[in-house]
Amino acid sequence: MMSIEMDPLVILGRVFSNEPLE
Repeated sequence: MMSIEMDPLVILGRVFSNEPLE
């Protein structure tokens, strides 16, 4: 499952999930 983490889309998704979207 580490390959998925390499995907930029996944990284962006995690960042957005961590950041509170108001």
